[in-house]
Amino acid sequence: MAGCGGSPPVAAQTVSGPGFAFEAPGGWSAKGAHVVHGEDIVEVRRFPLARAYTPSLFEQTTPEIERVAQQLATQLKATLAERTVTVAGERALQFDFTHGSVFEQVTFVLRGKTEYQLYCRRAKSDSATPCERLVASFTPR
Repeated sequence: MAGCGGSPPVAAQTVSGPGFAFEAPGGWSAKGAHVVHGEDIVEVRRFPLARAYTPSLFEQTTPEIERVAQQLATQLKATLAERTVTVAGERALQFDFTHGSVFEQVTFVLRGKTEYQLYCRRAKSDSATPCERLVASFTPR
């Protein structure tokens, strides 16, 4: 896989979906906002929110998102790590799920009446660059 070992870096491709765009590694297969290379995946999922979100609600929404992440970790029998990151200029919650030889990361980005889930799945031994690129390049429109 490009980006691992001594392989040269692979150019990025821009992926667009309804109301967003992000960068994924060039050469990966894209179907809409779902981009794959072997077992590795980067994608953005979009869900409607019942009420409009504003950044001032970050602290109030955090417990519910943490509860969902903990339930998923339990289902996966995964270790869970949590952090607050900045995505497109605003705070977002990011969770790492590690189970077996798999690393999965979900970043919850809330904007207006939309929840975006930035999802990355890779082998623990693979480069983190695709996951990092997804989060760094994500742009809601």
